[in-house]
Amino acid sequence: MDTNRDLQILAQQDNLQLQDRENEVIQALMALDPIIADGFRRDLHQYINDENLRMAGHRERIAHVIWVFGFLPLPVVNYGLLWRRNRPRSFWHAISATVLSAISICVKCLRWLLYFLTIGHYVWGVIKSSLMFACAATFSDNSLWDLYTYAMRGFPLLLHRHTMMYGGEALRTDSVSNFIVDNLANKLRTTCMSIHSANETIRTCSLHNETLIYRFSEAFEKTSTVQKFPPWVVTILTVFTYTSYVTLAQVLGFNIVLFYLLQTGYRMQNPLTILTRLVVSGWKGLQEYVL
Repeated sequence: MDTNRDLQILAQQDNLQLQDRENEVIQALMALDPIIADGFRRDLHQYINDENLRMAGHRERIAHVIWVFGFLPLPVVNYGLLWRRNRPRSFWHAISATVLSAISICVKCLRWLLYFLTIGHYVWGVIKSSLMFACAATFSDNSLWDLYTYAMRGFPLLLHRHTMMYGGEALRTDSVSNFIVDNLANKLRTTCMSIHSANETIRTCSLHNETLIYRFSEAFEKTSTVQKFPPWVVTILTVFTYTSYVTLAQVLGFNIVLFYLLQTGYRMQNPLTILTRLVVSGWKGLQEYVL
């Protein structure tokens, strides 16, 4: 309401100024030639109407461009209109709106975090369940962590951090790099032991190397052809062979399960058909007897 009233007042002031100028010019022309004065009056009225429409459009816009000398653009900002349209109704209202927006954003972020954690846990459970054939083929309860432990055996810092956390040290959260290192170290499959003495307790951890992937690595290391290459070549060759073996076990396992389900369905098809026909015949006979 304040904005509309201000615009009306400005428009009235402009109209009064233009009318005064119009009257002065027309009186001067009437003294010379009434016909020219009448034509000038019509043209001036049309110009005033167009100018009023243009100025009203500019007043309703926060920013517009005027052309200086017909070719130089000059941006103009109506700061009064900007403040009137965007000023808060109340200082406390603005504060409460900001607080509510911040709380809403925090709730949404927490909701998405819980959603992704739940989905991640569910997907990880599905992956573990689907790797039952790989675990059976590798004689392990988790073939993925065996592969991860073998691939990380060349980083002694991870094993050191794993030993420290086994002793009771918490995850480091002072930096992103330390947090990532501690999480990677926590996933290692190790065999840890504590030796207690009168003065101190010694804790040691070693990688769990009694798995199939280590047997593959030992087999490649004993090969004379592979011994000529650097250790990282043995690691890559072992990881590739182990991954291929696990993938083949998964494919064979799924094929066996699918074949079993199909054969069971084929064997159950005839008994189910006979049972369905008996039920339908009995129902029809019961309907005829009752009706």
